[in-house]
Amino acid sequence: MSKPKILIYGNVYDTAVGQSIAYMDFFSQFGDVIIVTSEMDLDWMIEIGDILALPGGMDVLNNKAKPGFYAGKAHPHYEYLDENLLAPWLKTSKPIIGICRGMQVLNTRLGGTLHRHVIEHVQADKLDRSETPDLLFTSIKDKE
Repeated sequence: MSKPKILIYGNVYDTAVGQSIAYMDFFSQFGDVIIVTSEMDLDWMIEIGDILALPGGMDVLNNKAKPGFYAGKAHPHYEYLDENLLAPWLKTSKPIIGICRGMQVLNTRLGGTLHRHVIEHVQADKLDRSETPDLLFTSIKDKE
């Protein structure tokens, strides 16, 4: 039996795409991990993927007009994937794993509410992740 294909949103920086080594190490124990970006054929991703992992990131707003819209600095690649990969994925019977921001997105997309500024919560995304040493990167080829 082949390993499940676990899709996880990728962080995109200019000409590089990556994801935290901690995420990659953890999920690779359970299957083949594929970093998904807004540049990929998302219909194909839905077809071949077995599990979708929504990583941590910027907090989302409790916005009924646009569920899952981000508070503060937006992450356009994650927003694109929320609209174009997560939305159709929710129509399948395939599992979704939400981590931090991913749970917030699932909660708001499914009609839930959020309480912002939980006491003692530390927002790690104030750092520029492109300069963090624990990221795994690969290059993105220019479109021709």
